[in-house]
Amino acid sequence: MVAEGARRRVVVEVCNARNLMPKDGQGTACAYAVVDFDGQRRRTATRPRDLNPQWGERLEFLVHDPDAMASETLELNLYNDKKAIAATGSGRRGGTFLGKVKVAGASFAKAGDEALVYYPLEKRSVFSQIKGEIGLKIWFVDDPPPPPAAPAAEEKGADAPAADKKEALAEAKEEKAPDAAAAAAAPAEEKKAEAAPAEEKKAEEAKTEEKKPEAAEKKDDKGSKKKDSPKMPRNASESLNPHQHAR
Repeated sequence: MVAEGARRRVVVEVCNARNLMPKDGQGTACAYAVVDFDGQRRRTATRPRDLNPQWGERLEFLVHDPDAMASETLELNLYNDKKAIAATGSGRRGGTFLGKVKVAGASFAKAGDEALVYYPLEKRSVFSQIKGEIGLKIWFVDDPPPPPAAPAAEEKGADAPAADKKEALAEAKEEKAPDAAAAAAAPAEEKKAEAAPAEEKKAEEAKTEEKKPEAAEKKDDKGSKKKDSPKMPRNASESLNPHQHAR
């Protein structure tokens, strides 16, 4: 049984052929193989002028229904390449049949258990002149199922938190911007507040300094007035004739 979602492949390695019937009119053949399985067809390269060709090619086929693989049949047909014949200049054109092989799907080996098996080439009709055999390795591989894809709803749900997060960050930046401006303005206001009392103090000191000279000037005026005023006599007699006082 194949796990649900797994994929099965059949691999056919066309190794070589031996003792083929000459078909090119010059005692040789230009052979290639065509393999059909489960509605699919694959072809090997042409090996020119060789009755014992070597391929070593792997052809892969997808199994559409692994449970029905055992009832399927793999068919290989061997042909003489007409293009290669024309290129040799033998004068004969058209591909010719070299033989065929049928292999039941039930005989396919599991990957790792494959072995080289030589199958005798069969005739297509009683009139066919066929000989030789072909060596094949056939096995199947079960690939694990691919990881499940995330539903679209989950993807949208996963995107939503990211969008919310972006919006929240944008709002936070907008809120921080006024706060930063206020924080930057606060020291300036504090400095102004500190500078105001200092300026007032300086103004008061300046007024005080202006008052001091005025007070000094007033004192000087008073002093000068005292000096300039004459001394009054102690009594009336002193103000009279000094000769009389002498008497």
